[in-house]
Amino acid sequence: MRVKSRKALILCAMTAVLLPLLFACSGGKAASGSGLVVNEIVSSNKRSLVDNALGTPDWIELYNAGSEAIDLSGYGVSDNLRDLHKFVFPKDTSIAPGEYKILYATTAEEQSDNSAFCTNFGLSKSGDFLFITDPYYGIVTQMEIPPLYTDVSYVRESDGTYGFCAVPSPGKENTGEFYLTLDAVFAAQNLKDISISEVLPSDSGGHYRWLELYNSGKNPVSLENFCLSDDESDPLKWQIPSGTVAPGGYLCIYLTGMGSDATDGIHSAFRLSNEDSVLLLSDLQGNLIDRISWQPGLPNGLSVVKDASGAGVYTAFPTFEAANSDKTFTDTKVTIMDKSDPIHINEALKINTLSRVDEDGERAEWVELKNFSSASVSLFGYFLSDDGDDLYKFALPDVTLAPGECRVVFLSGKNRTGSELHANFSLSDDENDIGMTMKDGAARKMTSRIASTHFSRSTSGVSSNPSSIA
Repeated sequence: MRVKSRKALILCAMTAVLLPLLFACSGGKAASGSGLVVNEIVSSNKRSLVDNALGTPDWIELYNAGSEAIDLSGYGVSDNLRDLHKFVFPKDTSIAPGEYKILYATTAEEQSDNSAFCTNFGLSKSGDFLFITDPYYGIVTQMEIPPLYTDVSYVRESDGTYGFCAVPSPGKENTGEFYLTLDAVFAAQNLKDISISEVLPSDSGGHYRWLELYNSGKNPVSLENFCLSDDESDPLKWQIPSGTVAPGGYLCIYLTGMGSDATDGIHSAFRLSNEDSVLLLSDLQGNLIDRISWQPGLPNGLSVVKDASGAGVYTAFPTFEAANSDKTFTDTKVTIMDKSDPIHINEALKINTLSRVDEDGERAEWVELKNFSSASVSLFGYFLSDDGDDLYKFALPDVTLAPGECRVVFLSGKNRTGSELHANFSLSDDENDIGMTMKDGAARKMTSRIASTHFSRSTSGVSSNPSSIA
């Protein structure tokens, strides 16, 4: 017993002496003549790689940097120098030149599919060791894994040096920003320069819901160091995978749930619903950077911006990746227009066979707006719609009507605001209502006021006068 104990002590002592020398000599590089390298490691995985069966285990990415395929049959992977074949690649496993291969660092017995490999050991986010050996226990490559934050990877550059990246890329080329120290991942940028400037929380006009970010600083800021969430209990719900906001610039993220499947811009992996009422922007440690909230069930066409105090207010003039409109209000209540309001729908024609012809030589249905007041009034801030759930469908331009003046708006769907006004919608055969909504944003309070009219369908070419202003 004493002899065995003495041998064990000698073995431990030799390991303690040789292990630092082994790493000092190798520096984490592959043995001569082999193109197999450890390309990326995440030892605290939450969102960087998700497997349908295994969930979110830690992972190791191998890469063949050589010019020939490597037969991995019998190769061992381990975190323990005294047990180098904790995991052994099965027979007929190879890695082609330029190919990436993912190992799941988990003890899970059930693999996700035939091509997935589970190492039978985990990795410590506080730091660990990794050894790759050939079938005869010869060291192919080894490294000391430093402590890592959640979803920050230890990554290999093309020149063979290792550093840190806030946007892991499992199974792909490492293209994220590279940092030599872990602290530099977050110290390199002033994350507080980024703020939430606007949110469109409804699918207005068939467009995506979106969030707009603004960079108030003097340097570009990479968004890969941020997380976005619609859940106060889960601020790290989705890490923004890419994107840079220029100094003084804006960038919008679509809140569709499409994630990486989308091809037209940055899409979140979660979808903003009608019941949602908050969005959070956090750093990768879960520290809150910014927050914006609104009343759930906001009418279509309204976006949420912030007033001077940082409180959420509303505007009927969303501005995608541009400075916010100053026409804001705090109350979304709708009241009915009365005679004190200057602009009203004066006349409307549903079936146009004998009346006005537009500049294209076509006859479309139309409404006539009239200024009933004794002062000139701009149509800016007024909206027309054929949908009670989307009152802000067509924004009227900054056209001034003198006292008693009328202006025709064609309901043609042509969406023009030049010499003729054409709404961005037309009426179908079974639609007989048109509404006008006003938002007086200058007073920064406001209630919506809506005037509607019902078209007469009895006679072709006969117009209707709304009873709401009689």
